[in-house]
Amino acid sequence: MSDFNFKAHIEKLEGASNWSQWRKQVELLLKHQDVLDLAIGTRASPAGPSANADQAVISKYQADLKTFNKDDALAQLILVSSMNKTNLNLVATCETANQTWEKLLSVYEQSSGQRVDRLMEQFFSNDRTPEEDIATHIAKLQRDFQEMNDELRRLVKTELPDLVLMSRIMSTLPSEYFEFKSVWESVPVEDRTLNKLTERLRLIEMRLPAKSKNVGAFVAKGGDKKQANNYPKSEPKCYRCHQAGHFAKKCPKKGSGNSAGNSSESRGRRSSGFDSRADGDAFVGAEKSNKDANAELWLADSGASAHMTRHKSYFINFEPFSLPKTVQVGNSEKIFAYGQGQINVEMFVNGEWRRNHLNNVWLVPDIERNLLSIGQTISNGYHFEANYGGCYFKKDGSVRLSGKKLSNGLYALNIRVRKPEAAAEVHVASTKETLQLWHERFAHQSKSHVTHFLKEKGIEVEAHEEFCAGCVFGKHSRASFHSRKNRPTVPGKIIHADVCGPMQEESLGGARYFVCFKDDFSKFRRVFFMKAKSEVPECLKIFVNEATAIGVKIEQFLCDGGKEFDNLEVRKCLESKGITLRITMPYTPE
Repeated sequence: MSDFNFKAHIEKLEGASNWSQWRKQVELLLKHQDVLDLAIGTRASPAGPSANADQAVISKYQADLKTFNKDDALAQLILVSSMNKTNLNLVATCETANQTWEKLLSVYEQSSGQRVDRLMEQFFSNDRTPEEDIATHIAKLQRDFQEMNDELRRLVKTELPDLVLMSRIMSTLPSEYFEFKSVWESVPVEDRTLNKLTERLRLIEMRLPAKSKNVGAFVAKGGDKKQANNYPKSEPKCYRCHQAGHFAKKCPKKGSGNSAGNSSESRGRRSSGFDSRADGDAFVGAEKSNKDANAELWLADSGASAHMTRHKSYFINFEPFSLPKTVQVGNSEKIFAYGQGQINVEMFVNGEWRRNHLNNVWLVPDIERNLLSIGQTISNGYHFEANYGGCYFKKDGSVRLSGKKLSNGLYALNIRVRKPEAAAEVHVASTKETLQLWHERFAHQSKSHVTHFLKEKGIEVEAHEEFCAGCVFGKHSRASFHSRKNRPTVPGKIIHADVCGPMQEESLGGARYFVCFKDDFSKFRRVFFMKAKSEVPECLKIFVNEATAIGVKIEQFLCDGGKEFDNLEVRKCLESKGITLRITMPYTPE
């Protein structure tokens, strides 16, 4: 046993929030002091001597017991000295290090089966956040993977291979790593290691240009107008709150003063709920995330001038736009709004859910989150307040809606949608059609022209590089083939073969086919008559034996891809004689 002279700074155990880190540190310190086996219960107290034991046995037992008690006291000292007062009270009745350790495990860890389920769910649901660098993200997944394997070893005496961890890491990478995914898939499985993967991803991360953590989206007025230029513009600055990103007329703090508040309140409309005006102009600030995660969450957006959702089933009535309205996200990708309608909701206020509704909500199938426009609610007579803990919409001095602040700085509102039993009929043009299909619909016009035309009409297509055979056959002509420069100089280099038939009339011997073998150099031909194509292998054997008998070595056998030649029996015959089989391209007799 080592003396307790090793200095280590271990953060005190506060609770479940730092249990995993604390357990790792304490286990290492207990192992360093050679007392980890006492804490986990693998070292038992020495057995007492028998009644007729001699003095030497008794003395040895007393020495072993003293050592055991000293080690147990050391293990308990390490454990209790790294806990806060709450956890000290929790283990106050424990008399041994093992009892203390088991008590902590029972409080902060579930049974093995429940812990495996929780760890698996955590491992396969953890995604990379925009704030995390790639090394931190991999370390987080690696920690979850190790804890999951530890439980699997204890529960079912098995563990998952590192290939599962590497596959999980690859599945969480954003689209910027698409090319790397293809490269990594080409690496042999036995050569893939976690260190190699981490090193390569770190290198790619350093090469990627710096990007903003949040993605903004703005809705341009109409779908046909183009921007006058692409010169960078500085962000507007509000003279009211002195923050960049909006003008004073759309300031979320507008109305916090007396005069401003009176002005905001005086613009209230006669409407139930949060009515909005869809004037075609909006600025939507939303953090880009997985569409399937928190799909029913509503976020408060200080710049949006229209409420937005991507769920068709929410609407109780729906009115399509005459032309889709363009929605351009911060990375220049364009999405579209196809119409607007009313949604019934419930808002959690003062401990109860109260029914309300949202008017003029835009349907944007590709929007990332459900968005509630702060600007529209203020124009409808509501007063908006926000602080570190959350946000509030007030009217007539009472809170009508509240929300909490998320870790990414956005406000999640206490809203849930009351889905109608029969949703309004929403007809949106499918975006799954390919560019090739539209190219054919427009009589094979230029694909770039077709793409430009569809974008103007608010229709997105999957633009893949597809080969159009119709354009090739309709506009191209086959080039002439010149004579070959390198031809065989001796017989047997290349043997051409082809089958003709079936003939309309049978021969006297009952044959309806014939196969012809032709030497490329000498033009010598050998013809065999056949009753069926299945006789080709036998005819080939006879021809090869005849050539061998006169001293001609056949090197290549050239034929079409018919099954009378491309079959196992013919290949075995050619392989036994060292002859290479070559199959020509279809419909190219040259």
